[in-house]
Amino acid sequence: MANTYVDYVGSDGTGTGANAGKEFLFSFPYIKTSHVVVEINQGPAGGTNKWERTTAFTVSTSPSTRVVLDSVPNSLWRIRVLRDSDASAGIVDFANGSVLTETELDNAYNHNRYLAEEAEEGASGGGFTKNPDGQYDADGLRIENLAAPNSDDDAANKQYVDNTDSARKTYVDNAIATEQSARVAGDNDQVSKTGDTMSGALTLPSSDPTNNDHAARKGYVDSQIAAAVLTGTPSGQIDTANIADGAVTNAKLESGAVTSDKISTTDTNFNVQSDGSIGIGTDTPSSQLHVEGTTQKLYAQIGDSDNNSFSSPEVVLALHGDSLASQVGPGLGFYAGVSCAQLFGVRASGGAGGDFFIKTLTYDAVSETSSMVEYFRINENGKVGINTDSPTSTLHVNGSLSKSSGSFKIKHPLKPETHELVHSFVEAPQADNIYRGKVNLQNGTAKVNIDTSVGMTEGTFVVLNREIQVFTSNESDWDAVKGNVEGNILTINCQNPASTATVSWLVIGERQDDHMYDTEWTDENGKVIVEPLAT
Repeated sequence: MANTYVDYVGSDGTGTGANAGKEFLFSFPYIKTSHVVVEINQGPAGGTNKWERTTAFTVSTSPSTRVVLDSVPNSLWRIRVLRDSDASAGIVDFANGSVLTETELDNAYNHNRYLAEEAEEGASGGGFTKNPDGQYDADGLRIENLAAPNSDDDAANKQYVDNTDSARKTYVDNAIATEQSARVAGDNDQVSKTGDTMSGALTLPSSDPTNNDHAARKGYVDSQIAAAVLTGTPSGQIDTANIADGAVTNAKLESGAVTSDKISTTDTNFNVQSDGSIGIGTDTPSSQLHVEGTTQKLYAQIGDSDNNSFSSPEVVLALHGDSLASQVGPGLGFYAGVSCAQLFGVRASGGAGGDFFIKTLTYDAVSETSSMVEYFRINENGKVGINTDSPTSTLHVNGSLSKSSGSFKIKHPLKPETHELVHSFVEAPQADNIYRGKVNLQNGTAKVNIDTSVGMTEGTFVVLNREIQVFTSNESDWDAVKGNVEGNILTINCQNPASTATVSWLVIGERQDDHMYDTEWTDENGKVIVEPLAT
């Protein structure tokens, strides 16, 4: 993220009333309002493709720091709000014997720091800009008088690229000429290498093919199809055939191929009615597919016929009295081989309800035993358990829980008919991160790396937090202490320069990561919407 500027397009403008579409927020620090400038590039809308400064704006600091343009910009314009500190004059003029205040020292230091940041990022239009990702951007301008490259990492000028392209074209032209000369003169249909095509017909010898890789004449293919239709394929069945009306007759069907004991209107093993309904285990199907068995047992399986072995992938639907039901009750099973199987189903519970669950069946080949491990369950009361089969609350997680964000959402206690109330964890009206600890002063001061103190990667605190506040308390005596945070370093100073007191510290920062801008319960600035309208 840049320290000295922020980029927008015209359509990003915010504001209400007369300022609608004119306001553009910025968060970089500055010393004087005159150091805040606005540049506009009209190129994306068909205008001049370069940055030009404008004075048609004002700077406002309440309720947030922003610039307000005099008029609404074109939605395609590029808008840049940047800090351009005055390098021609100092901010503070020190005099001999003067009292150096914190404000004067801070201004003098910050002026030099801001100038260094602006020089590093080059945000001012017409030059290289250092983007938030650390890459340089020429802002649509050419880089002129560039020398020829010496290594693969160098930028290449136009002359070098033109010469390289010319050399490659010459190579390709020579290769084409060589290939063309290898062809038989006057025979444009000749196939000389892989990928060549021809426009003429291909004539094959009259002999029949003897290998699966040989090309076959039309006459040979036609004769094989004719033989298959009349007598069957010599080496196997025809997988797909276009059968004309009347092509299949009683005379062509093998005797006994279709008999009454295989498809019947009376046999209870498999019964097809004239209305298209099918009965399995019944000769009077009452639905399109009606399956019956003894002891209210329904068992349908895809895969290995031995349903107890799990020796090959299979899908099983079971109701009562079989191996699947003995494991988990009625349900649907997906077996993935000898080592494991996944099952889920509904188990009767006191005859009045049932549970939905997902279990994994693991098999120990050494002991030849299997065991069930359950990961998910919804019981008959609507309670959900993860990694537990007896949830005691609406959602019961037996293990760790990871979340991108969290909140409670209730009816508004003062206006329940029109509003709801939302707070982010920890129950506060903004998404705060809290860091705390203790440190012993040495010679009245101490420094704490907040990332290191809480076990975070270096730099995490800076990218995660904004609007930092520090609270300190002297736990040893009555000497006054105070703290401030620069980057991820907390500095604590005591009024007594010799103090070795123990100081408790608390640092609070508001979240500014991408999730806070993307989630639906925050506004466009990543702030929690504390009182949304009821839905």
